[in-house]
Amino acid sequence: RQKPQMNPIVLCSCLAVLIPVLDQLSKYLVNTFMTVDQSIPVLGEFFRLTYILNDGMAFGSMGGSLRWVFMVITPLALIAVAVYVVLNIKKLHILESAALTMIFAGGLSNMIDRIFFTHLDPTSTGLFDGRVIDFLDFNVTVFGVRIWKWIFNVADAFVVVGVFLFAIVYIVLDVKKEKKKKTAAEAESES
Repeated sequence: RQKPQMNPIVLCSCLAVLIPVLDQLSKYLVNTFMTVDQSIPVLGEFFRLTYILNDGMAFGSMGGSLRWVFMVITPLALIAVAVYVVLNIKKLHILESAALTMIFAGGLSNMIDRIFFTHLDPTSTGLFDGRVIDFLDFNVTVFGVRIWKWIFNVADAFVVVGVFLFAIVYIVLDVKKEKKKKTAAEAESES
C-alpha cells in the first residue's frame, strides 16, 4: 500500500499564505506592545525581543543610500521566483518548491513592510520608504565575543531556511542524478 503524497500546490499555497500571516502578526504584536529600541529578555541574555526598524535587507545589509537597489531588485526577484514555481511545480521536488515558496513568502512579507510601514519612522519619505520591523535577537557568544549580532524577524528566518533547504535538496538531487547516470553507464558498458 502506497503512502499518500503531499500535493505540492496545496503545500506551496499554504506556505505562501501562512508565512506572511505569521510574520505580519508577530510584527503587529511587537509594534503594539513594545517601543522602538526596547529589549525584553526571554531566555536571559541568550535570546531577547529587541524592537528595531530596519531600512536595509535581511540582517540590516544594504540600508541607507543603497536602499533603492533592493527596492528595485526585490519585486523582480519575487516575481521571478513565483513564476518559476508556478510553471515548474509538477517538475520540482516537493522540497524544492517548498523552499522557493519560503523565500518568496518571506521576501513578500518584508516587502509589505517597506511599502506600507512608512508611518513607523519619522524619517520616512513616503510610500516605498517604510522600515521592516525586526525583533528576534540572539546573543551567540564564543569565548566572550559576540559572533551573532543581527536582529531579524520571522520572514527573514523563512528566507534563510528556504535558501539552505533549496541548496541542500539541489545538491542531494544532483548527487542522485549523477549516481544514476554512472550506474546506467556502467550497466551499458557491461552489456
